[in-house]
Amino acid sequence: MRLIRETVAQDLIEYALLTAAIAFSSWIAWQEIVPTLTRAQVTTQQQMDQLNACTPNPQSTGSTGC
Repeated sequence: MRLIRETVAQDLIEYALLTAAIAFSSWIAWQEIVPTLTRAQVTTQQQMDQLNACTPNPQSTGSTGC
């Protein structure tokens, strides 16, 4: 019964559990965010490549390929 009534380190345990819960939920959220960021980066890179292909070359007299 003494262990139940003693509250000396209770706040440290609560902070540790709170920190663990925040860390776990952040890790789960990051697992969802990474694929979304990757898709956005790939899409942006593809659009930039398309724009770059249409940029005229001032040294050539041929078509731009667009």
